[in-house]
Order: sequence, then C-alpha cells, then structure tokens
Amino acid sequence: MQSDITIADDIISGTLLYVTGYTGFSGDPDEQEGNFLALAVERKSGVDLTVEIIGGNSEGHPVEMAADDELLVARITSTAQKIKFVAYINEEAVETRVFQLSGLTLTPDEEA
Repeated sequence: MQSDITIADDIISGTLLYVTGYTGFSGDPDEQEGNFLALAVERKSGVDLTVEIIGGNSEGHPVEMAADDELLVARITSTAQKIKFVAYINEEAVETRVFQLSGLTLTPDEEA
C-alpha cells in the first residue's frame, strides 16, 4: 500500500501504491481503490483529535477520530492535498498541525 513514508518539516514523503479492493477504508466499492496513506497517530490521554483532508472530500468537514483510533487511513488523490489535525482539550482547540503531501509519489492504476 505504501513504502518509505517519512515526515520531516511537516512534509510527508514516500510512495503510495495504487491498490484495488481495499475494504479497510470504506464499504463503498467506489472508494475501495486508489492511493491510500496510513499513519500511526499518537496522542496524550484527554486529547480529542479531528482530521481533515484539505483539497479532499472532507474539506470543511473535519472528522473526529475516536479516542482508541491509532491509525489514520486516508485516500489521497493529489499531492496538492494537505492533512490538517486539530487537537482539543475540553472542546478548546490547543494545537493545529498541517502536513503537506508534496513529497509523496502516487503510483498510477496499472489498468487505466
């Protein structure tokens, strides 16, 4: 699914391989193929976290990660997209981080 993923200076780099039939992202067959990024997410106890793909379907609609979620899987369609995390304590935003995807290589669908 991916290889050589690194994060440096808020830029995510590496290669996202094109996959088909990946049901770990969605039950919708239209969303089960493409380039997927999986990131381990660490957070302190008592911190709520939202994630938003800027330039993607969730832009303007951040999704709250469940407290026990330790893995973010996102379907990436462009290296111009960004991933925005906002950390909350007692419903107050305490930190925002935006990661650029410009260092990623998205491999194409071999059947296209």
